[in-house]
Amino acid sequence: MSSTCQNLFDYPQSSFVGVVKDGFIIVREHWKPLLIISLLQMVSVIGVCIVLGIFMAVAFAQVFADIASAASNMQPSDMGNGRHLVEYMVGSGTTRVLDYMAGGGNDNQNQMSNINVEAFSDIMIKYGAQIVVMSVITILIVSLVVSTFVGAMAHTVAEAYSGDTPKACKSIRFGWSHKWQIYIYQIITLFVLFVVLVSSIFVGIASDNGFVYFLIMLAVLAFIIFFGTVMVAAIPVIIVEGKSSIGAIRRSYDLCKGEFCFIFCTVVCLQLSLLVLLIVINMILSIFPDVIAILGHLGINILLPVMGPVLTFVLYISIRIRNENYTRDDLCQELSGHAATAKELKLGAYKRAEVV
Repeated sequence: MSSTCQNLFDYPQSSFVGVVKDGFIIVREHWKPLLIISLLQMVSVIGVCIVLGIFMAVAFAQVFADIASAASNMQPSDMGNGRHLVEYMVGSGTTRVLDYMAGGGNDNQNQMSNINVEAFSDIMIKYGAQIVVMSVITILIVSLVVSTFVGAMAHTVAEAYSGDTPKACKSIRFGWSHKWQIYIYQIITLFVLFVVLVSSIFVGIASDNGFVYFLIMLAVLAFIIFFGTVMVAAIPVIIVEGKSSIGAIRRSYDLCKGEFCFIFCTVVCLQLSLLVLLIVINMILSIFPDVIAILGHLGINILLPVMGPVLTFVLYISIRIRNENYTRDDLCQELSGHAATAKELKLGAYKRAEVV
């Protein structure tokens, strides 16, 4: 293992720059297993989406056909305008045709557009249940696939901190063994956010007051920010400490509530930096040929899923080092599953010494 990764425990980070620096050190030193895991995640998600797409295309063929028909009618193409003109001519007579050709057909075009929008809305209402079912199925299955690889990346970073050389196969097996805990945690998180959003919408509609609805939306935004901040450490807790989904939520809250400002500022700075970086990269790639631009965007899509779990784990470890005097030996024991045994042995030794 490189000396730079060995020193990560010596300087726990407490700033955005420090967290990013440690994250890039880990990615630089162990990019191979992280890249393999990220590529496998992308391939797995694409494969699952293709299978789901085929299944849903067969199971919900009529839904897609009606939506595609409504969408095609809303396209402002020459064919669509010509069809509207023919319908207008047949139904209204020559005099109104002349008005249409002289520019008086704008009202009719607007009317046809409104009709198409209403038709699309009717389709959404008619097939609302099926669309919800398709969305839920997609989210559940994709979340299950992603949970394995998110856990694998967290394990890779944990091994980098512990002093071992991370291996993609070992990390994927470890992530697979913890996939249900991560998956249930993700489902609980999505369910909580869904309930909060839906409840706020119903309360806002019932109040029938724009100002009250605005205040409710601000409260929802504040809750999402708070909830997302205190849950940052949940997945590292599952991987390192072996907690259950509910236990990870409690543990993450206990760890992060005292470091709220540090975590929140780090995440906000990270998102803003990422936004600026993507804008600059897109501007640069637009200069090059399409092939190079596509490869560049593909590389970004592979790198971004890596940086998220890495920086999240750096936050988790930094908080534990500063607040719990966490050491590399503690991490090694927790990863090997012998932390509880070690504590019991220490307690037993203490009792024996006391008796003597």
